[in-house]
Amino acid sequence: MKFNKADIVALKGRPEPLGVITKLHEGYAFVLWWPTSDKPQHKTFLKPSRLELVQSSQKKRGRPPKNSRR
Repeated sequence: MKFNKADIVALKGRPEPLGVITKLHEGYAFVLWWPTSDKPQHKTFLKPSRLELVQSSQKKRGRPPKNSRR
């Protein structure tokens, strides 16, 4: 599977923790993991084959546009 920078990912077979890919370099993905109750925020690098895509960076996310009715 092809990953892009800013994709939200998880480790295969595990629902938690979630992380975001910050860099793709020489066959490795650098992932910034969100903090959990037992682990602080941290960054690791691993092979993309160990990752599972949760949400693509190509899909727009964030606050929806405000309906302006005047």
